Amino acid sequence: MIFSPFFKNELKIENKQDKKILSSGINLFILSSQQVEIDKFPYEKIFSEFEISTIDKRKKYSAKQEYLASRYIIKKLITTIINCEFTQIETKFNQQLSRLEVLYNNKPLPISISISHSKGMVCVALSQISQSFGVDLEHINQKRSFIKLANHFYHENEVQLISTANQPHTIFYRIWTLKEALAKTIRLPISQLLSKNVFEEIQKRQLYTASCHYDGFDITLINNTPLNNVVLKTINMPLSL
Repeated sequence: MIFSPFFKNELKIENKQDKKILSSGINLFILSSQQVEIDKFPYEKIFSEFEISTIDKRKKYSAKQEYLASRYIIKKLITTIINCEFTQIETKFNQQLSRLEVLYNNKPLPISISISHSKGMVCVALSQISQSFGVDLEHINQKRSFIKLANHFYHENEVQLISTANQPHTIFYRIWTLKEALAKTIRLPISQLLSKNVFEEIQKRQLYTASCHYDGFDITLINNTPLNNVVLKTINMPLSL
């Protein structure tokens, strides 16, 4: 088993706003949802009734922020692709297909999306074609009992890798984001993958991974084609519309 490809920081990071914001491949964006002041942001003007009701159902303020931030970014990107109004775009999770869909005037677009959020940070992966990929973002908490958690959830080979590492938290979280991103890519519950060797699962499916550390977070993207040209871009929410 060759582990090194799974621990290289292959994702390029771009900390500036690019006028040509979308590429033809997978576009990856990260933003802080904590900058969203819900009471001051007029999301009722650009969100659908379904999306507004979804925000209202979330009890935690942070959960409302994450949902609002991720959906705003999706709408912003889609409107640049098809030149339409925010109100014409709606996001809904399709339970049968186990995927998030983007609707334009109530019709699904051939666009693929994967979202992850953790501790006030949101990561959005978007492609202008229909394909299966998954992204996961996890905040690195160095105070957790990594060996205890790994023994309870992970495959024995993964536990050994963590136990012998100089920085066990780095290995623990990379394995976690690999598992979560894989679950999203192949559309299986994470519970079915936790105890399996994630490296073997990825290799036998001939999938490609790209990962990095960003400001205290571990990020992994998985797809069935190479991810050499994917760039993690920072993006900001507007203070007003």
